[in-house]
Amino acid sequence: MAAPLAIFPLDVVLFPGALLPLHIFEPRYRQMLADCLARELTFGLVPPGPDGEAPSPGVIGSLARVKHHEPLADGRSHILVQGIGRFRLSRYAESDRLYTLAETEALADEPDSLPGTAVIAELGSLGERYRQAAAILHDVDAGVPGWSDDGELLSFQVAAELELSRSTQWRMLRLERTDRRVALLLELLPSLLDEIGTRAVIHVGARRNGKGPHGPPPEAA
Repeated sequence: MAAPLAIFPLDVVLFPGALLPLHIFEPRYRQMLADCLARELTFGLVPPGPDGEAPSPGVIGSLARVKHHEPLADGRSHILVQGIGRFRLSRYAESDRLYTLAETEALADEPDSLPGTAVIAELGSLGERYRQAAAILHDVDAGVPGWSDDGELLSFQVAAELELSRSTQWRMLRLERTDRRVALLLELLPSLLDEIGTRAVIHVGARRNGKGPHGPPPEAA
């Protein structure tokens, strides 16, 4: 049986493969971070329960691994974590630590739920168009995409790029079939591409201050 997992209730979604900056300031989570760093442990991000604390067993969360740690003079920390998988919370464990520990089970998509190669290729293509438009909108270099060849991970990579509501993000994380997640992404992407493409065009036009053509940026249409 795997060792109990440290649980961090937080209303934020961390998809597998994605990065997330966090600010650690409460004493219990300072202790959690110290334990994770000392023993190279992961911790679990879960949606808060109704009282703002840990939710009921059965909830699905994200496994987070600390990639970068920036300690501050007053004991707080800035950290960068990466999502490395998902889990289902089974039951809470007794502990003398300030933070909550729980027994969990690893979660992966159903093995027979991978869509065909053409559907995966379409998702990757639309995801890349969105990524390029977002880079133009935010004045950053899109760089070389690191899309995975694995359909399940690719679906999470694309989801992490999109501006989605928190409820939709949680829905994406909880789905246990790759084909359903991909279908939902393909349903949402056309309107999301239209929106971000329009915003990118307006942004480029404003930056030029009326100088030069105002055509759509590359791959943003």
